[in-house]
Amino acid sequence: MTLGGPTAEREKALSSSLLDKWRYFLVEQARIEGDADWVAGFLASRELRDCRCVRPIPGEMVRRLENKDRITQLEADDEKNTRCELCLLDSYPKWKVRSQKQCTLALELSEFELGVLERSDDGNGLPPRCVEAARQKQPGGKPTVAVTQKGPQAAPKNNGSAYIITQAPDPVGAASDFLKPNDYAPIPSREEGRVYVRVFTSSACIAEVLPGPVQARTGDLLPVPPSAREITVRGACGGFAEIYFGKEEKPRVAESFARNQPLRLQFRAP
Repeated sequence: MTLGGPTAEREKALSSSLLDKWRYFLVEQARIEGDADWVAGFLASRELRDCRCVRPIPGEMVRRLENKDRITQLEADDEKNTRCELCLLDSYPKWKVRSQKQCTLALELSEFELGVLERSDDGNGLPPRCVEAARQKQPGGKPTVAVTQKGPQAAPKNNGSAYIITQAPDPVGAASDFLKPNDYAPIPSREEGRVYVRVFTSSACIAEVLPGPVQARTGDLLPVPPSAREITVRGACGGFAEIYFGKEEKPRVAESFARNQPLRLQFRAP
């Protein structure tokens, strides 16, 4: 097996037992998951997309190995799972260097140039906070939809959108079970006047969208019921959700949700 970015510690783990190897992967992935841009940046990056594999969950692998759960299958799939995990670990530093350079560059771009960057392949994995910081420097540059954390001083502002969207505290418990998706749901044809939510999460998990609940695999685009005044997105692996109006190409809102902190978005007319 060809290794990317070998280190003595990694070489030792790769030559150890399956359990020791996946314990190593668990520690390494947990370390990079501490990055604030892990969900909305790295998980959406072209570097990770280029791995082109279904990513295993190191914690689940360790649990199964410790419990001797379907060991034969784990051994049969180990080479492809290991390749995929190595690709993730090696993609992270490449993405980190690129995203840091682009965050600095974004501050010097015009509104038009920033839009071009967002739509380009280089925009995949650009942390939303960098775009927001760049837009704040633009004359009168504000997002078209207000997204605010609910709190004593928080007051949503009307920026001329069809809706004001306010992020609220999580009203329900987080999902706790890992679910393995079988296939992707069909993507509906978008209609003007409707609101849609697209969910991104680990390919090994399924998220829930309320009201419903409706199950969503990563990349699924779901119509929001016309009567809904709020939606909640939650999932065992965390991720982020994008809100689209009609056939618009770019999302109005992109917000993350964590394993233990669902995302709740409230809608109201201006």
